[in-house]
Amino acid sequence: MRVDARGERLWRVSTPTFAVVGHVELLDTAAGEIFLAKRYSPTYARFVDHGRFWSLDDAVDCLRLGG
Repeated sequence: MRVDARGERLWRVSTPTFAVVGHVELLDTAAGEIFLAKRYSPTYARFVDHGRFWSLDDAVDCLRLGG
């Protein structure tokens, strides 16, 4: 997977051929900063929430391993 920063708080996750898999967004919460993983759904033509994680690596793994 490729992980490219799209700002200070957003990363695009794509395949080696640049097909977009999803995004990871850094959010502030009462419990601290979390990483929100969103996978692109061609069925719905939008990004779907796939979970909240304490690390960028875990959020990217969710997108890489999820289907």
